[in-house]
Amino acid sequence: MMRSGRLIRTALVFAALVAGSCSLFAQNPQLQTRNGRRFPTVIFSSAFWSANPPLYSIAVDATGAATYQSTQDSVERSGVPYTVEFQTSDATRRIAFNVVRELNLLDGDFPVSLGSPQISPVRTLAYHDITFNNHITYTDSTNSQIQELTSVFEEISATFEFARRVGYFHQHDRAGLEPELVRMQTSAERHQLRELQAVTPALKSVALDSTLSKSERAHAEALLALARKPAATPLFQSSLLGSQKVIGRKSITSSHAVFANVSADELDDLIHRSPRLEDGGDSDFF
Repeated sequence: MMRSGRLIRTALVFAALVAGSCSLFAQNPQLQTRNGRRFPTVIFSSAFWSANPPLYSIAVDATGAATYQSTQDSVERSGVPYTVEFQTSDATRRIAFNVVRELNLLDGDFPVSLGSPQISPVRTLAYHDITFNNHITYTDSTNSQIQELTSVFEEISATFEFARRVGYFHQHDRAGLEPELVRMQTSAERHQLRELQAVTPALKSVALDSTLSKSERAHAEALLALARKPAATPLFQSSLLGSQKVIGRKSITSSHAVFANVSADELDDLIHRSPRLEDGGDSDFF
């Protein structure tokens, strides 16, 4: 009877995920950062039913404020997605916005293929600001910039899912904790994780727990040391810098294109000074 009930709950969760994905990929996904819609935002979402998690989304705004949300076991148990608000490194923020600008703010036709979440990942990249609200949905792409941005967000997801499992094992299944820490450390050392600094609370909880073994705490401390290392300078260099590109009625000049590199205060000032295009103004924002 208990097994039957669990199967029913699992089926209901799966049905909810399917329904959610239909809405997610039929329109622009709208996961928000803690700043709401005040700043330009890049959003990445992925649905793949045989993966863990089967559905996740990441939003990063131009100040670096970000939200990660995934749907997995936590929904089956409580109905609440796993959600974390964090601040991205400057390297990640710059890559995200420079690449999106190289992709014409996701406005246009791109070389993509699209499958089904039952057999392959279905991804959405979205961009919105006070004027634009664009997105592309794909399984794969031969475009190197789309590939790069996909890797960035998948590495962020991998980091948070490791942290989620570490927290679970720490609280509920100590036998699984050290193997998970070893896998996480290996991935971090191979540069397969991103934004490790955002999950330091989970790692500190393990490192400071005197009831754990010395080796378990040592793995957590090694991960904390990796998290403290300065983020690498992004390898991607936008060709927009020093060039001019027309997007709709807007012209991006070299001075405007470095928007991704300005401070949060400067961004806030730009946004509130920039007239909307629908009012006929020529925005200083780009």
